[in-house]
Amino acid sequence: MRLAAFRARVEALAAGEIGSSNGSLVRALNKKEVRRCSKAWDAFARNCSGETPRRNLTLRQLPPSDCLPPGGVNTRWALPQLDARVQLEVIPQRLASANATVARFLVAAKAVRERDIPATWNDELLVCQAAFDGWVKREIGALHCLAPQFVLRPVWGSPRDPCGSPTQQVECSQIQITWFQQDEQQWTVGRGLERLEQAIPSLGATAIHLLEEQSRYVYPVFTPRTAQDVASVMYWYGEDDETFALDEACADDEQARAAMRAEMVTKARLTEAFPAWALAWQPDRPDASALARIAQDRSDDFTRDVAALLATLAHLKISDDDYRSDTDGEFIGFGAVLSWRADDLTVRVYDDLINMAQQGEFCDVMGDVYFDLDEPAAMRAWQRKMRNRFEAIRLIDALIWRLSEAD
Repeated sequence: MRLAAFRARVEALAAGEIGSSNGSLVRALNKKEVRRCSKAWDAFARNCSGETPRRNLTLRQLPPSDCLPPGGVNTRWALPQLDARVQLEVIPQRLASANATVARFLVAAKAVRERDIPATWNDELLVCQAAFDGWVKREIGALHCLAPQFVLRPVWGSPRDPCGSPTQQVECSQIQITWFQQDEQQWTVGRGLERLEQAIPSLGATAIHLLEEQSRYVYPVFTPRTAQDVASVMYWYGEDDETFALDEACADDEQARAAMRAEMVTKARLTEAFPAWALAWQPDRPDASALARIAQDRSDDFTRDVAALLATLAHLKISDDDYRSDTDGEFIGFGAVLSWRADDLTVRVYDDLINMAQQGEFCDVMGDVYFDLDEPAAMRAWQRKMRNRFEAIRLIDALIWRLSEAD
């Protein structure tokens, strides 16, 4: 029933009609009702401030106290009540109509369910945003480490008249859905990865590399190997080490080279900070079947649990970049920083990357997608496709949490 009423109101607003609640608002705020509310608020203000009324009031003689009811006299003050038909927020008709156009699209895309409609509402777009948030939370489930945020935004625009001048009408032809990490955090996973590597050679390397690969198109994480790649671009001018950067800055001045090398992130410092297997590419690592067998055969809970999560993550087929934002600038939309220790170079490189990117253009969103309002089926298809990615987010979160617990 609520969904049907919501749909009917949306259709009326989208068509430019004044809904029944607008008419009720006009009737409710007539001269008599406004005068009543004004007097009630004046009386309430006087009671609160202790101000004596200006006109003489007829005083009543109260009965003796022994004649009063057992509960005494009720001296609580009640706030004046507006007519129930008065909305808490008044939205301009042209904006309400544009919001309703978006809401009609989301209802047609089946993004709003019966149980998503509250008993009362003032803004159809806020109802749809709440319904969308609820869908994301249900699909992803509870998380320990990651905090994905999905934001639904109408793409607004004002049409122009035949002379080329903007009109007062507000139109929306598309909606945009953007997702990103809210307040990325550092997670120390070195001890957990080393524990895996000690239990089964190459299992720790498989864990960190699989996290990198499967998160790349879904929920990118910043790892020691990511730090090495960023260091090459940010410090070493794209070279394998700092030699060229030192040549450019110091030429043959050995004292200046030594001073610069002591302050910068060098290749030697990076390679010494992490095990070689954490930075090197290993094509012969265990596949999904081998990881599943490890999960079945191992007796210790930690190795078994991590191997099972890795096996499930390895089975997911996520290799497209359809939803990567085309925003210009340096990409800094990472979901988490995976450091080996609390104070290792991964954190320094990440902080330097953020500081450098924020001095110019940067992209801090993981993905976005646009839908035309006349194609609700496209959003339904996107929702189905995102289920695979939501599962990957759950697995990435569980792996980070399990690896960091070993610390």
